[in-house]
Amino acid sequence: MKKSKITIFIISTILLAALGISAYKVTTYYLYGIHTDEIDLSSYRKLEAVCQKKEAINDETIKNAMEYELSENRPFTKELKGKVKKKDIVNIDYDGSVDGNKFDGGNAKGYDLEIGSETFVDGFETKLIGRKPGDNLAMHLKFPKDYYKSDIAGKEVVFRVKINFIKKVMDVKENSYEDDAFLKKYTKYKSASDFRKQIVSKLEKEEEVVFQQNKREAAWAAIVKRVKVKKLSNKEIEKEIEQTNEYYEQYAKYMNLPMDQFLEQYIGTTKDKYDAQNRKYAKETVLDDILVSELAKKKNIKVSEKEYQRMLRTYYETYRYDSAKAFEKNVGKKELQKLFLKMKVQDFIIEQTTFTFQTEREMNGSTADSTEASD
Repeated sequence: MKKSKITIFIISTILLAALGISAYKVTTYYLYGIHTDEIDLSSYRKLEAVCQKKEAINDETIKNAMEYELSENRPFTKELKGKVKKKDIVNIDYDGSVDGNKFDGGNAKGYDLEIGSETFVDGFETKLIGRKPGDNLAMHLKFPKDYYKSDIAGKEVVFRVKINFIKKVMDVKENSYEDDAFLKKYTKYKSASDFRKQIVSKLEKEEEVVFQQNKREAAWAAIVKRVKVKKLSNKEIEKEIEQTNEYYEQYAKYMNLPMDQFLEQYIGTTKDKYDAQNRKYAKETVLDDILVSELAKKKNIKVSEKEYQRMLRTYYETYRYDSAKAFEKNVGKKELQKLFLKMKVQDFIIEQTTFTFQTEREMNGSTADSTEASD
């Protein structure tokens, strides 16, 4: 329904690529250590890694988080009277069909639409102007010929729309985050102390997620460091390079820019540097795939359907999807199974790792020292 979902596509596919997800068949593996035609890993035991430790959440962070919460989720009232005008935010239900058939992204309930934002197909928003909450209407429109979904590009579409209410967003002042009366009247929070308590709980959960991810990355880096690369499949490397190129080329096309210009403006790099980094990344991805496959075989690590469903429910919010179903549909069950298998393998590697925990300052200092030493 919206003009483009390519951003979601790019984010989801690059996310999976960044986590090393791709198909790879290996030849043999042995009981002691890991050995294939491509790599030789003498041992995965007694790994050592440096990881950033969790630090206490200070008052400044809490205050900033409370202010950010109010600015991002602005308190509002539901206006059930008056007519829709430009710049209003209207809450609507809509259901679209082409040739009598529904299409992906063509329906939603409780959607907030700013009139004049031009986020929907041409004519949709203007037909809402002058209407009132409670109105139901049928819109006969047409998708542009260059619409990003080729199967409905240039076709006539019918949208049935219900206006639920006009959303009047309240002004948020500098001290609104500690205003008991304001919070109680316009938000889900009972008071400033209740607001603070819930924000602290949210920050602690986010901090724990980051901490566990830091451990995961540090432990995986430790085992990758032990790997002796003999030979990697050029076919798989070129496949990874091609896939990454496709992602960015689609994005560049959507932005109506040549690839060189897109890379310079949006990625901040040149084509030569991008190609070099892409090849390096592709090699790392292929190596990751082999490690996941071999360790999973060796330790009989699998993802059962029950585990898959549990992880699906756990992680769809992490990747900012509206539902587990939407997450699975957009990314693909096969790709998610690979992702979850890698996470289980990494959990096993974490158990084999002894961590040294440092503050962020110490970590940055170590990085700077190692950089200076390499220079």
